[in-house]
Amino acid sequence: MKGTGGEGTGRESRLHDHSGITRQSLSSETPPLRDGYVMEKLAVHHIPQAARCFASTFVHGEILAHAVSLSQYDMIEFAHIFLEYLAIEGMSWCVVDEVSGDCIAFLLIDDYVAPSAEAIASGVLERMEQATPLGLGLVFGFLEEMKVACLAKLEEVGHTPARGEIFHIIAVGADPISRGRGLTMKLIGRAYFECLEAGYTRWVGKGQ
Repeated sequence: MKGTGGEGTGRESRLHDHSGITRQSLSSETPPLRDGYVMEKLAVHHIPQAARCFASTFVHGEILAHAVSLSQYDMIEFAHIFLEYLAIEGMSWCVVDEVSGDCIAFLLIDDYVAPSAEAIASGVLERMEQATPLGLGLVFGFLEEMKVACLAKLEEVGHTPARGEIFHIIAVGADPISRGRGLTMKLIGRAYFECLEAGYTRWVGKGQ
């Protein structure tokens, strides 16, 4: 899945180079969360809560979802399998309410060029394809065309992108009662720092 929606925008942005970002600047932009909330790497045990949060945010905030009349009911089975894939990839984050245990915000990221060998071997990609709602399949087709064009631009200048070079901000969002607290910006800051540490030099995201 490449380029699903999130909070706010409805189109994929261009390729961005973040090679000039420093560890110091990123760490200074990601202050700790307020008491009662914790930022955690997306894992299997987060999936039931995170899937509901993601499905709701996607359906209500993504222009392309509105265009194909996608409902939250349509999304929920796919969302569970999709987050299973992202948990395997190990690049996504969520914010958890320590009292209720609820996932109240999320940031979904994967490698833009290729899935991991572990994800391929797990069979999750095939299950994702089988669970993809018809309307979402139309969205994916459009976004896949944009991905091909994006990578082709790099190849035109003599560079073939490899896994570990470009990370992809798929979606970011928070449940309605948790918005306005800066949670998603802190998730983005934390993820940027981690991707920089891992050697990523470019990213693709939403509409900036």
